[in-house]
Amino acid sequence: MSDERPEQDENPLAHPIEAAEHELEHLEDVAEEGKSPATPAILTAGLLAVLIPAIAILIAAAFLIAHFVT
Repeated sequence: MSDERPEQDENPLAHPIEAAEHELEHLEDVAEEGKSPATPAILTAGLLAVLIPAIAILIAAAFLIAHFVT
């Protein structure tokens, strides 16, 4: 067995960020190709990640408008 260790980068966050970017690219590829049975879950999670904040903003805006009108 060799005791070789990978060289440490100057930025300790470089590898986790690269890993997260790679995982995101993989998920996008899988979702586009439709190969995975998890594709509907991936797409639904992405849709919810966009819709929930948008709905929350609209509700908050409605409350603010109602507050200032009354």
